[in-house]
Amino acid sequence: MQASRCLLFVCCAMMAGCAAAPAPERTVHAPSLDIDSELFGPPSALPDPAEIFRLTPEQRRAFLRYFYSPERDDVPANRAVYDYLDLVTTNFNFQGKTLDAAEALSLGTGNCLSLAILTTALAELVDVEIGYQLMDSTPIFQLEGSAGAPGESTGERSTENRVIYKGVHARSILYDPDWRETNSQLTFRRPGIQVDYYPTGGERFIRNLARDQFVSMYYSNLAADAVAEGDLSQAYWLLRKSLELAPQSTSAVNMMAVVFRRAGDEARAEEIYRYGISNLPEKVSLLRNYRLLLEQQGRQQEADELAAQLLALGDNNPFDWIHAAQQAHREGHYPEAIRLYKKAVAVAPYLHESYFGMARSHFELGDRDTAERQLELARERANRASVRSLYEAKLVALQALDNEPPRN
Repeated sequence: MQASRCLLFVCCAMMAGCAAAPAPERTVHAPSLDIDSELFGPPSALPDPAEIFRLTPEQRRAFLRYFYSPERDDVPANRAVYDYLDLVTTNFNFQGKTLDAAEALSLGTGNCLSLAILTTALAELVDVEIGYQLMDSTPIFQLEGSAGAPGESTGERSTENRVIYKGVHARSILYDPDWRETNSQLTFRRPGIQVDYYPTGGERFIRNLARDQFVSMYYSNLAADAVAEGDLSQAYWLLRKSLELAPQSTSAVNMMAVVFRRAGDEARAEEIYRYGISNLPEKVSLLRNYRLLLEQQGRQQEADELAAQLLALGDNNPFDWIHAAQQAHREGHYPEAIRLYKKAVAVAPYLHESYFGMARSHFELGDRDTAERQLELARERANRASVRSLYEAKLVALQALDNEPPRN
């Protein structure tokens, strides 16, 4: 594919273990939100889940003509879907906005989730089985000027110099319809074609997503847009829908607390934070945001206790720590960012992102020597030549600062 395209990514899955399946969700009930209609008004009109994947009649006819044309008789069904996506996304432009399938195809734009939604709509028209994975690619190193827009709920994209913090995102897999597991064949993963936005080769698998979890991300993304626009009522109802589909969604619970705090109900925001910390497996962002709320209320002793609880947390997902550290850095809390990056290093010392993050925070604190050492460690652990070259350039720039003559 040409570099100017949307950069869909195709890859056949490895074979040798057991077929991967979405991890089962525990039955966890979110705190009751039924009494809050006076605060947020009556329910807003929300898109029905089925509407998200509905194409227009013209769009369906165009795809089916392509799919069933005689020259594609020998093309596997999942490959034909992928090839059509490649064709219609030639000029697809990345935007932070989350769109449904018909909008994404008509406008030729959207974010990672929009692409996965469009992929689903096409696959379901021809009975190609599709799966979803939650991926992490933080940070992504791209040339300056790459398109990008922030997305609060999925950590979509925000640019800072040459670093794009894409965060977690969903990618789709078009499974091979002709594959059958046999007693003599073991598979780690079902073979299929992965469809992703701007793959870098550095993506890291977090977990499989069930269909409801995937759809839940759509409502969370719309809620994030509503929060950014100050429409707390719309955000509230969208998040309720998101939590109906995926009650263990840490991002939706976190955002719901933000909505209540901004609406002036800090007591309910605190209740939601407490619920998430007690019931959800991913606690890092919840603990940190709850601590910030306590600090804003002047409850410093309780905030300090939560800070200690956060650092003592045995979360074995390094990306939770990296994301929390990046948030602390963006807020100017550089010592805290360093402590959180160190937690990521303790879990996964091979990830170059943690050392680069510490280098940035030490630089902001004026400690150039430590920043240089951390940048060297990041360079040593980078597994791609382009990333190593970027770190080398940053090291040269940092060393040049040390050699600058003092200013009068």
